Amino acid sequence: YYESDGDVSDNSSSSVSGRNHISASARRAAARTLRSKVTVVAPPGKLGILLANRTDSRGTVVGGVRTSSVLAEQVSPGDRIIAIDEEDVSQMNAKEITTIMARKSEFERVLVLLAAPKVQYD
Repeated sequence: YYESDGDVSDNSSSSVSGRNHISASARRAAARTLRSKVTVVAPPGKLGILLANRTDSRGTVVGGVRTSSVLAEQVSPGDRIIAIDEEDVSQMNAKEITTIMARKSEFERVLVLLAAPKVQYD
């Protein structure tokens, strides 16, 4: 995981999913239809979110949110970061996004996320 405010803690363990009965492309198509675009205004300073590289393709997701995070109510694990201050970061890895976030840490930042699909139970 990469801490979005410049502190890097690498968690490079990988796991293999056991969900082989649904193709990866079908999962991606389903996830795309359930995600909504969210704009979050992040204040200057550390954000307390951990970033992780996507395992299914290029790009970065929120791997974790500290309970003390100023964005704890707005950002969730699994959210994809697609833009920072109108710059497309959808294909960037966690380290690249961490660098951008650290460079802009003294300023307010506008993040655009694709919210993680919410599981609904009937």
